[in-house]
Amino acid sequence: MHLSGQIGTDAAGAHPDGLAAQTEQAMRNLMDALVGIGGALDDLAKLTIYVVGWNQSMQRDLFVGLGAAAKVDPIGVVPITLVGCQSLFLDESLIEIEGVAVLPA
Repeated sequence: MHLSGQIGTDAAGAHPDGLAAQTEQAMRNLMDALVGIGGALDDLAKLTIYVVGWNQSMQRDLFVGLGAAAKVDPIGVVPITLVGCQSLFLDESLIEIEGVAVLPA
């Protein structure tokens, strides 16, 4: 199952400040989408993460956000592809996370 990219907005459409906070929210949105289609966090097989203006100095904020989301909903070890990009659909968005899950038959 392909999970469409999730950005770091809350239910009201607000973007939290900073990459760490948006990463946490985007990951939580992805996890909610997975559970919403009947999947479980253990079903995640791959993540692709798009970060606006990526450079190595942003790594700490990225991992802080992923770690914060994992404290709420722990996931197993999955392969991650990280892609730096110029921009996303909304100017305020700093990150988008999409996933692939393998659901039991």
